[in-house]
Order: sequence, then C-alpha cells, then structure tokens
Amino acid sequence: MTGLAALAGLAAAETPETELTSTRVANLLAAADAATVGGGSRSRVLLAPLLDALVRLGAHPAAGSDAVEEWRGVSGVRSEAGPAWRGRVLGPAYHRGVLAPAASFRTEQLFLAGKRAQVSVATSPRTPARMTVLGSGAEACATPVSECAWWPTFTERYTITVENKGTASIRYYVVMD
Repeated sequence: MTGLAALAGLAAAETPETELTSTRVANLLAAADAATVGGGSRSRVLLAPLLDALVRLGAHPAAGSDAVEEWRGVSGVRSEAGPAWRGRVLGPAYHRGVLAPAASFRTEQLFLAGKRAQVSVATSPRTPARMTVLGSGAEACATPVSECAWWPTFTERYTITVENKGTASIRYYVVMD
C-alpha cells in the first residue's frame, strides 16, 4: 500500500514546468486506476485527490465512458475541485482500454498548425508501452516513447498507436492535448 500512497502524491505535488499536461493526466489516470484495486476506505482516501486533480485539469474521455465518473461512483468520493484548468479549449482528452500481450490500439487525432501538440501514455500496472505518433507518413516523435510533444507545421490528422510489448495484459490511458 505504500506504493499507492506515493501515487496519491502525484495529485498534491507541484507540476514541474517540464512535465507535459498530457503526461500528468496520463499518470494521474494510471494512479487512480491503481488506487481502486482492493477498494475500502484507504482507496477512497487515495482516490479523492487524484480525481480532484483530473477534474481541475479538465480531463475527459475522447470517446466512451468517463473513468473519473465511474471511479467517483464506485468509491463514493465527491468532488472538491475548483474551476477547471484552462489550457486546450476542451481540456486534455483520453482513451482508455486493455491491451493483451502483443496487441495494439490505434486512434486518430486532429492537431492544429502552430499549436503545441502533446500525446502521452501511462499504464496500470506500470509497465512500458510503446507509442508512436505519425502524421503524413512521418513520425512526430523519432522513436517509440511514452510522451511526445511537437509543433505541427500543418493542421492534419495524426495516427497514434500504442503497443503492448509485454507478456501480460495492461490497462492503458492515452492522453491528447
């Protein structure tokens, strides 16, 4: 359980200037996912600041059900969050799912020319996942990474692919901002 206490610190800690918003949201989603394992009052205590941080950052699902609302409903944690963080017009959007070993997830996202683009992935349990971001046939990030930031030259759709190279299934959170 001490590992979960460290994960809960993600919500309270100051955001380093170098950390991408998408990375912070991805890490908070993975930490909240880990905090729900086992349930009980300790999970609720750990989950509350994580969910509040996600609400303040404006995280929302790109499609499908809202993990934050599901966790809030299961745990009974009420929101104490203030106004949402104001970055991307709609806030960071995320996809979540489960990848079997050697499986992949692919989605497309439109990024605007001249506006900083960010994509990050986090997993629960914490295991490396391979992510690539392609636009017009060229990689936005030169090597497979867990976070990627760039300035698109043209407004275009980028293909984001996450691959599970491990031997066990993983829950993943891909965040786009």
